[in-house]
Amino acid sequence: MRFTPPRSGTFIYHSHIDEVRQQQAGLTGALIVVDSPATYDASRDIVMLVTAPRRLADDSRVVLNGSLSPATLEMRAGERYRFRFINMHTSRPSMRMRLLHDNQLVTWRAVSKDGRDLPDDQAGVMPAEVQMGNGETYDFEVVPATSGEDVFEIRSAAGDLLASRRVHVSASP
Repeated sequence: MRFTPPRSGTFIYHSHIDEVRQQQAGLTGALIVVDSPATYDASRDIVMLVTAPRRLADDSRVVLNGSLSPATLEMRAGERYRFRFINMHTSRPSMRMRLLHDNQLVTWRAVSKDGRDLPDDQAGVMPAEVQMGNGETYDFEVVPATSGEDVFEIRSAAGDLLASRRVHVSASP
């Protein structure tokens, strides 16, 4: 099947037949549409796909990009990155995605919601935390200010840690 997307953005796909079982089996994912494939840089355009563990009984954790223990993310201070958050968990609404440096929220700039660029009055710099419902996508731009060890966290609505990913920020060259 071929189709032409109406615009660039962060989109999702998933099954609609026995969807809980099929999504837990991996029939879900990100569709990243860009205006110019030649300028796309996967090292600066980072997808964070949140899904359910294969066994629904393991509700104390979530899977990030297919892993319960995702690899450390490498970034450079002063350089711009785009985080594309996608919540495809089948049964856990209201998760909070956060980016911290020295246990403090950093800032990011909201740029897109559910595959559409935000209007200027909604796009802006804010503390790096967002609450997400099932099936939502958000895009944020991040420019790390200093080198060091940051952490990306996913927490439940009650504040329980569900997943984390280390972020190593190196100094600018």
